Amino acid sequence: MSDFLYCHDPLDEEAGEYILHLGRPNGLIKIILLDEQDAIEGDEFVHKTYEYENDDISEEYQLVFTPFEGLSDNANFSADDIQEILDNAWTYWVDVLDWEDEEEEDEE
Repeated sequence: MSDFLYCHDPLDEEAGEYILHLGRPNGLIKIILLDEQDAIEGDEFVHKTYEYENDDISEEYQLVFTPFEGLSDNANFSADDIQEILDNAWTYWVDVLDWEDEEEEDEE
């Protein structure tokens, strides 16, 4: 079983896309497509930027981690721990993107 769950509202594309992190620390990872939205700056949130390339597609994404529990409850988790979670979430997200690409190809 994965520690991640992809979430979106198929009826409202403006709502954004997210990945829930079900492991410790529990948190919400916002997926930002940098072509459509500005990157988060600063150190208020732990974030990391990734590049997705597939065939003729090249997109830059930023993943932003927000813990569900208060920050003091997550004191045991360093920014490096969260960066590792983001790296694993990126691997999960690439699988989602690849699956969506395959679905689109099957529809054509």
